[in-house]
Amino acid sequence: MKTRTFMMLISFVMLVLARDMSADNANAEKTKPCFNCGGTGKTSCPNGKDGEMDCPGPCLKLSVGEWVHMDVAGHPPTDLWRKFSKGSGGWSAWNQNHVGDIIEYQNGDPVDVGKCKICGGTGKVKCTLCNGTGEITCPICEGKKVVPEFWTAFDNPKMKNRPGHFKLKDGRIIAGKKIITIGNDVNIQTTTGNVQVKQSDIVSEDTPK
Repeated sequence: MKTRTFMMLISFVMLVLARDMSADNANAEKTKPCFNCGGTGKTSCPNGKDGEMDCPGPCLKLSVGEWVHMDVAGHPPTDLWRKFSKGSGGWSAWNQNHVGDIIEYQNGDPVDVGKCKICGGTGKVKCTLCNGTGEITCPICEGKKVVPEFWTAFDNPKMKNRPGHFKLKDGRIIAGKKIITIGNDVNIQTTTGNVQVKQSDIVSEDTPK
């Protein structure tokens, strides 16, 4: 008799646990592969490519200053040149082959004093954001590879300038940005195009600040 009671108790506990697990699964938030990283948890580093970034030193870099094409004897027209004014008048110029060199003014005139000691004359250093890997943790899914099913590139809590949410009398919720209101007509820009609704049909507006 005791054995039977014990078995009935075990069966009851297992039934309760199974019911709780089923409830947890039902309440679990549905997810999908992250749209920003394709479900990899990583995205390309925004600082550059190949895990490099511009040297923070004072050397010549193509991203700094004005570089122009010039007709220079002995050089192809595809060369890019950066000009430096001379104190005595006129200018001197160095082309892209001198990226990584340091140009200093001596006695009023620009002089190439050699390779930058920070980057070794390459004009590039290992990226401090991705540590030279060329990839960073996805800022949308935070490396989890999945996001809630209702998140989209057009509307998610991680984005800047998130669209508003307009709740209508018929129960619909439109995510978008109010473009123009003419009388009782409201135009809302959504991810699929403009939608026109009546102002009187909007129950509430949840617009980000």
